[in-house]
Amino acid sequence: MVKLWIQTRRTFIFLTCFLLVSCQIVNDGSQSPTEQSVSVFEPPTIVTETARPAPSLMASIVPTSHVPTNSPTITPQMTAAPIPSAILDKGALFFAGIGQYGWFELKAQETLQELVFDDSNSYHEHSTQELIAGPGQSAHIQFSHYSDQVAFAKLTSPGEFWLSDVTYRQSENIFVDTEQKFSDPVSTWGSLRIAWAPDDLHVFLYHLTKPELSLVYDLKTSQLDNWYWSCNSVVLSPQSGRLATLCPKMFGITEAQTQKAYAILEWGGAIWFTDELIREPFLQPTSDGTFLWQWSSDGQSLAYFDPEDIYGHLLISDSQGNTTQLLPGISVFKEPEQQEIRYLPPIGETFIWARNAPILLVRGYSPDGELCPPFVTPYDPGLFILSWPCWQMVDIDSGKVVWSEKNIIESLFALEGGEPLIRVSMGDIAISPDGRLVAFRIFDPHRLILADSITAQLVIIAYNAIDRLYWTSTPTD
Repeated sequence: MVKLWIQTRRTFIFLTCFLLVSCQIVNDGSQSPTEQSVSVFEPPTIVTETARPAPSLMASIVPTSHVPTNSPTITPQMTAAPIPSAILDKGALFFAGIGQYGWFELKAQETLQELVFDDSNSYHEHSTQELIAGPGQSAHIQFSHYSDQVAFAKLTSPGEFWLSDVTYRQSENIFVDTEQKFSDPVSTWGSLRIAWAPDDLHVFLYHLTKPELSLVYDLKTSQLDNWYWSCNSVVLSPQSGRLATLCPKMFGITEAQTQKAYAILEWGGAIWFTDELIREPFLQPTSDGTFLWQWSSDGQSLAYFDPEDIYGHLLISDSQGNTTQLLPGISVFKEPEQQEIRYLPPIGETFIWARNAPILLVRGYSPDGELCPPFVTPYDPGLFILSWPCWQMVDIDSGKVVWSEKNIIESLFALEGGEPLIRVSMGDIAISPDGRLVAFRIFDPHRLILADSITAQLVIIAYNAIDRLYWTSTPTD
């Protein structure tokens, strides 16, 4: 559970909310990049989508029409776009929590109800004492983006940092603090954040108060090195000609430790360093450190919000920086008119791509004002906010919202009865590799729920207080 800060135009209102923190590559006070001109590649273009072909299972995104970038777009009609129906063979849904680690294996069935309730289906929880004693006892844990791996730090003395496949069958202890750099494991490990590179080929162990202790592990070479840069921006690389991760040197790092002001992470694992930034960043954090973007599994599409976009589009860029505009008004940076209370994006996931389909979960405002339920909280019964961001499933090919939190409320009310719900308190959320099913955790009481975006079916599969979810299509047997 995290806390959202909601501010009025003159005052701040503190609310306890229900959004789960999900560590990304952290922003810990890096220096602002220096803007310089470059002429190596042509600058990217921005196009506005007005027509798209029927949905496909290809992960690439190809704009089909162009208008000036400063022109408003027409909001796409909010009707369900067809997603190919298929036998439900959903791999495994992994979970992690305090003293918990395991997965639900979801075998092939024709409907969600059969998938969960068929006696022959081993959907039940797979968890052993070995799993609980391993990643289940971690001080910090972070699943990879798409490569079916998990990184975690144990609360031991000396401290230990582990990498493993998600089933914990091939694990490796890559760092033991034998030199006692982390002399107080409880407080020191509490200052750490684990982050995966967008292509899952490097994993970072950031120390937020002592940046000189930060580490990076190269999965290709199995090499562990010191790391002095904060990977919090995106730049069009002059070496590869594609978008890459820009990492300015962290505050507190001396020239004796490194004289290189920037590290550039190319998609595919290459890292190079430079003293000067030769191109203006494509994306960088706002003044308060917020950065909202996410790569697709193949590295060919980047979803993001732009705080400078006055129309509040969902923006989809290809690997060269050519951008498509979708769904004006969905961006969390676009404040609704005449709303005194403002939403501040939390630290955590705002975009979640389906691994094998052009389907994207987006946490944003309703483009047509009807897809997101109002915000209420039991901590302040008198508070009612009509327009508030929620999770929405976007079919990138059609540019349409095909499912949202409103569907959860309607299905949950039909399943459990009782008083009609305005909004449920949601924790972590995951999407099946084909983009059809959504798994999410809700509170009061704790429930882990599967929802089918096509049939509107919804089933409860567990009542555990789970913190993190990860969905893989890889068989666990």
